[in-house]
Amino acid sequence: MKFVLVVLTLAASVSAAAAADVLPAPAPAAPPVYSPPPATPAYNWSGFYVGVMGGYGWSTSQGNDFKGGFAGGTVGANAQFQNFVVGVETEGAWSNIGQSVTAFGLTATDRIQASDSVTGRLAATISRSADPAASSATPGFTMATRSAAASNTA
Repeated sequence: MKFVLVVLTLAASVSAAAAADVLPAPAPAAPPVYSPPPATPAYNWSGFYVGVMGGYGWSTSQGNDFKGGFAGGTVGANAQFQNFVVGVETEGAWSNIGQSVTAFGLTATDRIQASDSVTGRLAATISRSADPAASSATPGFTMATRSAAASNTA
C-alpha cells in the first residue's frame, strides 16, 4: 500500500511538471504603432521688423526737373490670425530731391527735404510650404516736407 502511495505521489508530481511545460507561451508583444513624423509648421508672418532704405529720385514734368537722393528707415509689425495678417508700418526719410533755377539774377530753389508714411496691412496668406506668400492691401498716409526759397545771386 505504501508502494502505491509513493507511485501515485511520484506520478502526480511528474504530471504536474509535465503540465507546466504544456502551458501556452505568453502572447507576443503588439507591433509598435507607426506615427508619422511631426508636420512642419506653416510659415508665420507675425513679428517685428526694422529696415533701411535709400535711393535716387527724379521727375521731369512741365519744365520742372527734380532730382536727388534720399535715405531713411522702416519700422513695422505684423500679426497672423490663421490665414489673415494685419500689421502697421512707418517710414521716415531724409531727402534732397529738388531743383534750382537761375534767371534774371535770382535763384529759385524747390526741394523735398523729408518724407514720412504710415501704412496698415490686411493680407490673406497663400498656403505653400516651400514658398510662402501673401496677397495684401496696404492703405496709408504719406506726407513730405518741402522748402521753396528765392535768393539774389547778383
